Amino acid sequence: MRGSWIFLAAALACAVVTGGCGRATATTEVGTDGVWKRTVAFHGPAPASSPGAAGPGQARMSMSAGPKLEDIIFMPSAAPWTIKKERKENDFIHTATRTLRANETVRQDVVVRGKIKGNPGRVLVNEVTVCEVSPGRIEYREVLHWQGDAPDDRIGAQGEMITAIRNALPTNLVAAANAQDIAQILQRELWGMLFGPGDALISQMLLHPEMAERKIRRRAGIVVEKALAEKFGDTMTAAQRQATARSLVTAMINASDITGKAKTMTDKAPQEEGGSDGSLIPLTFVVKLPGKVVATNGEVDEISGEVYWTLYSEAAAIGDVVLTAVCEVEKR
Repeated sequence: MRGSWIFLAAALACAVVTGGCGRATATTEVGTDGVWKRTVAFHGPAPASSPGAAGPGQARMSMSAGPKLEDIIFMPSAAPWTIKKERKENDFIHTATRTLRANETVRQDVVVRGKIKGNPGRVLVNEVTVCEVSPGRIEYREVLHWQGDAPDDRIGAQGEMITAIRNALPTNLVAAANAQDIAQILQRELWGMLFGPGDALISQMLLHPEMAERKIRRRAGIVVEKALAEKFGDTMTAAQRQATARSLVTAMINASDITGKAKTMTDKAPQEEGGSDGSLIPLTFVVKLPGKVVATNGEVDEISGEVYWTLYSEAAAIGDVVLTAVCEVEKR
């Protein structure tokens, strides 16, 4: 077990080197009247400069490795967007900005390219809306939708996971439907812990796989124990729930093929246009609302007042990722 996590860390290191060549940050700034400004910044390696291109006293641009940014991420490049392109050291930054009215929707301004059934396509797309949901309340809502191929090794989908769950449950609760329900909970929980939103542990495995495993065990255990309480109520004692949760988390880690998942990502790292499977593209979403945040599934920065979500594109591969934040606008 321990060795598989160390192998996973090494595989991820390769994936980041070969495939981690682009990232995107989408910022939504909302005014008190509901008018909002959308800014999407795409970062990637600067194009390689030709020999001798640097002038006297200037450092030459280093050669960039891997695919171009536009090969792995679609970037708005025309009206109604205002486009700015710049270089900072060895980074290329493509920034697209536009202003919208309340209740307007923007579609596909954050898009990850990849192969769908072997053909180039858009594996991840988005849709974002800002609207007044009730008098004095403004909601930001963004949905990330996966259009790429479903992962072959979805965590928790294997028969051995179902078997492990059924073995861990008390004998009077071993109905197949119960095992399937719990498998889905485990799958979503582990997938979210690995890819986000939030503290995506897949990146922590690069430096400290043991720490990542401990965090997974702790976070998954809390979720599983709560799910058991909601599903079975008084038919399970607290001691039974704790023991079952402990067994289920161990079964989840042993049965889930996250080592294979990392190896798949490495093998499919983008080398040419449309060559990526959409894996390990870092995405950040930020919203600045004009009032007190009263509801959100993101993280609130108390100092700046912003709400943000960090994740990898793979996060949406087993179901839509929905980002929401609601604020109350003070009456004047």
